[in-house]
Amino acid sequence: MPPGSNNIEEFHFKKECFVSSEILATVLASPRRLKTFTYDLSAAHLVDEDNLEQELGSMNLSIVLGCQEESLEYLSFTTSLPHVTLPRVLRFHGLRGFQSLRDLHCPYESVSQNDPEICTAFVDMFPSSLETLHLKITLLSPGEARGRCVEHLAKNCPSIAPALRELRVSPWSYYDWQECENLCSKSGLIFQADKMPDDEWVPHQRASSTHYASSSHSSDEVDLYSNDGEEQE
Repeated sequence: MPPGSNNIEEFHFKKECFVSSEILATVLASPRRLKTFTYDLSAAHLVDEDNLEQELGSMNLSIVLGCQEESLEYLSFTTSLPHVTLPRVLRFHGLRGFQSLRDLHCPYESVSQNDPEICTAFVDMFPSSLETLHLKITLLSPGEARGRCVEHLAKNCPSIAPALRELRVSPWSYYDWQECENLCSKSGLIFQADKMPDDEWVPHQRASSTHYASSSHSSDEVDLYSNDGEEQE
């Protein structure tokens, strides 16, 4: 399809579909104004591949999507690749140019600049238009370091992502998100920390956690879970 030749507004690549970044860039260049892009890179045949970097290609996601940076509003990239750090090609090297982007769902490592464990990991990453950010924090991510970076984001939201209204995290390792919730409440952000899968809990974590899935007081809805996993009103 010649670039700009069609009116497609949404592309959804399911986990059964895998293409290299170069092919993906060619496909994404064809719509006039792409508004939604979702990519679930969870294909089973990739899990044990030694040449994963070669299969993925050399273009990172920011470059692949760059041709649609003026129109893209919703971007979701998910993966179940069991790597401590994502390959460089699966990271966004700055999204400042995506001035229409309102909703971003991706792994923590995809948007962390330089050292993903330093507090300024998100500085100069997000566009001023971003309203909703959903981060998946994998089990292999050091929980405390990642948690502090998210807290830094919540505290400095006006300068990092001035239009942000909602911050959501899906952690796969324990972290006490109370401080982050407090910071979001002060900033007027809706905050939610998804409840971890039951098989990831251990007794001492249950004892030290009062509420795990929640939202800040700026939200009209509050979704709380007690230590025994029952929803509270």
